[in-house]
Amino acid sequence: MTPADAGSSESAAPRGTVLLVEEEQHVRTLLGKYLAEQGYAILEAKNGDEALQQCRAQKSPPINLMICDLVMSEMNGVELAGRARSFHPRMKTLYLSSHSESSVIYRGIPLTDIQFLPKPFKLKELISTVNGLLGHAK
Repeated sequence: MTPADAGSSESAAPRGTVLLVEEEQHVRTLLGKYLAEQGYAILEAKNGDEALQQCRAQKSPPINLMICDLVMSEMNGVELAGRARSFHPRMKTLYLSSHSESSVIYRGIPLTDIQFLPKPFKLKELISTVNGLLGHAK
């Protein structure tokens, strides 16, 4: 999906560009569709390498927010966000995880100063968090 595919039938500009990084296709599709219905332009990636390719390719508009798992098979979400910010320095990151806090810490992933949404979550919680991060609080 490209930023032009904002998912809204209105002609208004997207509320922001979101890069959604999720290894599970059905979860990625569901979250992408929901965020697009809320007015966000969605870019999708199934892993860290694809996400970095999207970041490199997406010049304008900039990516405002990356939503990714904290724990992924290739690289963790914190590492991915650090590398992705070399292309989009103002990009914010929302981390998702079904792993317990102790499991994440055991894997060496720092949990300080990050925006985190534990799985499972309600779609309303997701959009509220996204809106808050991007300054679109309702």
